[in-house]
Amino acid sequence: MSQAPAVVELLDESGEAVATTTLPSLVPMRVPPGEYLMRVARPNQLSETVRVEFDERSTPTPYLADDELIQWKDVPGERIAGIRDGERHDVVVVDGVGLRRLNSETAETVWEVDLTRLLETLSFDDSSSAPGFLWPWWQVRRRNAYAPDTWQEQIMSPVLADINGDDTEDVVLGCAHQAWLLAVDGKSGRIMWLAGRGADVVATSEAGKHQSRAEGMRSRVVGLPECVGDVDGDGAVDVLAVFVSIDTKLDIFSNLDLSKSAEYWVELVSGARGSTLWHYSINPKCLESTNKSNSPLGFRWYLLSELRSKSNSSGGDPYIRDPSAIEFASSYVHLPDGPHVEHHGVENGASPGGVVRLIAGDSVIALNLQDGDVIGDEAMTHRPGGPAIYADCDGDGEVEVVYLETVGAGLYATAGAKLVVWSLAQNKELWTHSLDTYWPHSATPAPDRLKWPLVVDLDQDGVSEVVAPLESPKMIGKQSSPYASVAVFEGASGAKRWQRLIPTVDMQVNHLTTGPDIDGDGVNEVYVATLWGSRMDLYVDCLSGADGHTLWRTSRRIWPLPRMSCEAYIAEIGWWNSGGDGWPQCYVSVRSGDTIGIQPTIYFFSAGTGELRDFALLATSATTFDINGDGADELFTYYSPPIVWDFRNRNSVIIGHWTCNLGLAAKRFVENVRATLHVSSDLDDDGVGDLISISDDGKSVRAISA
Repeated sequence: MSQAPAVVELLDESGEAVATTTLPSLVPMRVPPGEYLMRVARPNQLSETVRVEFDERSTPTPYLADDELIQWKDVPGERIAGIRDGERHDVVVVDGVGLRRLNSETAETVWEVDLTRLLETLSFDDSSSAPGFLWPWWQVRRRNAYAPDTWQEQIMSPVLADINGDDTEDVVLGCAHQAWLLAVDGKSGRIMWLAGRGADVVATSEAGKHQSRAEGMRSRVVGLPECVGDVDGDGAVDVLAVFVSIDTKLDIFSNLDLSKSAEYWVELVSGARGSTLWHYSINPKCLESTNKSNSPLGFRWYLLSELRSKSNSSGGDPYIRDPSAIEFASSYVHLPDGPHVEHHGVENGASPGGVVRLIAGDSVIALNLQDGDVIGDEAMTHRPGGPAIYADCDGDGEVEVVYLETVGAGLYATAGAKLVVWSLAQNKELWTHSLDTYWPHSATPAPDRLKWPLVVDLDQDGVSEVVAPLESPKMIGKQSSPYASVAVFEGASGAKRWQRLIPTVDMQVNHLTTGPDIDGDGVNEVYVATLWGSRMDLYVDCLSGADGHTLWRTSRRIWPLPRMSCEAYIAEIGWWNSGGDGWPQCYVSVRSGDTIGIQPTIYFFSAGTGELRDFALLATSATTFDINGDGADELFTYYSPPIVWDFRNRNSVIIGHWTCNLGLAAKRFVENVRATLHVSSDLDDDGVGDLISISDDGKSVRAISA
C-alpha cells in the first residue's frame, strides 16, 4: 500500500482549523499560547483527537495513541461482508484470488477458496458444468485510468444466507463478467455447488477458458441474487437470479445495440444442488431500443471496455463543471431490472409463496414464486431508464414502482430524467414529474442502483415520499447561476412539499441521503453533500424533512488542495451509527478526478450538529456492519490505489485494502500514549513556545519549532 504522511490539524474551541501540517514536516506550526484540539489522521484510518494546551511552561501534553481504535488494517480485498456463525460474527472478503473468511478480531484466515483454480478442485461432474468459468474477473474488463477506484464495482457483493440450515450463513456469489452462481459453505469453506449458466461458461471449447479482454464479455448476472426461502421443500434455501447471455460466436464489434441477439431469463436455483427449479425466458423484443431519445442509459451493459466521462471546469469562483463529455461508445445490450420478490406467507408447510416481479423494457412481469408461471404482464406508459425502487407511496398497502425515464439520450452525457411513480395494484401511472436535471452520473454504466431518487418514509407514517434534485443551472439555461435545487414530493400525489436552492460547482446536486429527526418534529431530515467555490470546499446541508429549512450547514476545506489540472468530486454519501455525541455520523467520500491529485478522503459529520467528528485519509469508500455484537457498527474503509499496469500481460494489477475501525457508543479521547509532546520555552526566540518530541525508549529527543 502506498505511504502518505499523517495530517495534523490544530483546532480552536469552535472547531475551526488554525494550523495544518503533515508529519514528518519541516514547516513549523505557529500558534499563540492557549488550549487547542489536535486532530491527527493517518492513511486509511479514522482521525483521532486530543486536547492540548500550549503555554510557555514545560507541560506534558498527551499525543496520539497509535492504532487505538483500529481492529485490523491493510487487509487485501475488493468486496467485504459480515458473516454470522451462531453467536459469532466474522468477515468474508472477495479479492483477485477468491473468497476468504477472516476472524473478525484478528483478520486471520478461517478458510479460503481459490477461484483461480476452482475447476481443478471440483469433482468431474461439478467442473464439467462450467468449463469456461473465468477468474480473476478483471481479465475481460480493462481498468479505467481516470477512475481506478470504481474497478471494485465489477464484482458483486457476496450474498449471505443460511442455505443448509446449520446456523451459519453461507455465501452466494455472482459477478458482472460471467453468468454463474457459486455457493460456499460458510462454516467450512467447502464448495456447495457451481451453477454455470452463460453460453461462455458452459462452452466446451478450450477458448472459453482463455477469454481475453479483446473478446469482451458474453454473459452476466443482473442485479444481486436473492435468497427466497425453501421453495421446493427440501430443507435448503433456494436462490433467485436474473441472467443474460450472448452467443459466443456472435460478432460483438459489428453493431452497437445487440439486445435482440441476447438471451434473457430469470431462474430459481436449488439451494441444495445448484440445479434449475424453474426457468422463465424474457422476450428479447422487450429490451430493444425503439426510441433513441429515450434509450435506457442505466440499463446499458457494455461488452467491451467502456469510456467514462470526464468533466471539464469553466474556471472562476463560482464555476460549474461542463457535463457535455462523451461518456460511452461500444457494443452493448439493454438489461432487465433485477428481481423483486413479495412473499405472501407460507404455503405447503415450509414452502414460501410469493410473487416475483421483473421489469423488462416497459413491461412489468409477475411470476409465481413456486413454479415460475406468469400471473401478470402489463405495459407501463414510461420505460424505466435504470433500476427501479419498490415502495408503498399511496398508503394502500401495496407497493408502487418508482423510477426515472431517460429523456433526450444520446452519445453525450446530456440526457435528462423524468420521475415516474407507477401503481402495480391499479396498473396505472400515479404521477410523473419532469426534472430539469441531467441523468444521475454513475461510475459504471449499469449500476445496481442510481444515486437518486430517494424513496423514503420521512413522516414515519408508512407512506413514502420521494426526494430528488429538481433543477440544474445549465439544464434550465442559467449558465452563470451557481444554484441547483433539491425537492421533496408527496408519494401519493407528486405534489411538491418543498424545494431548496443549493450552491454547487457541479451540474446539479447528485449526493443525497436521509437521516434522523434531529429537531423533534416527527419528520426525518434530508442531508445534501456538494462541492462549492474555486477550491472545491466540501459542504454538507441538513434540511428539515418537513419544510426544507436549514437545520445546520457545515463546510470543510479539502486538504491537500486540488491542483488546477485536477478536480475533486464526491463519490458517495452514507451513514455510520457510531458517534460520540449520541448521533450517527454522515460520511462523505471525496476523491480525485484523476489518478494523481488530492488524497481520497472520507469525512464524518455528526448528524445532529454538523460537527466534523472524524476523517479517514487514503480511503475511497466505506461500509458498516457490527462484528462484535455491541450494537455499534464497525466501519470498514477501503482504499484502491492508482492504476498499476502489468505490461507483460497487458493487464492492470488491482490491490485494494480494507481497514476495520471499531464502532464506539461514545467516542473518547485517547489516554494511553506512545509518544509525548512537551511544550518547551521559546527555543528560537520567535515569541512562541516550541515542541519537544521524546521517543518511546527515551533515547532520542527532537525539537520542533511551533
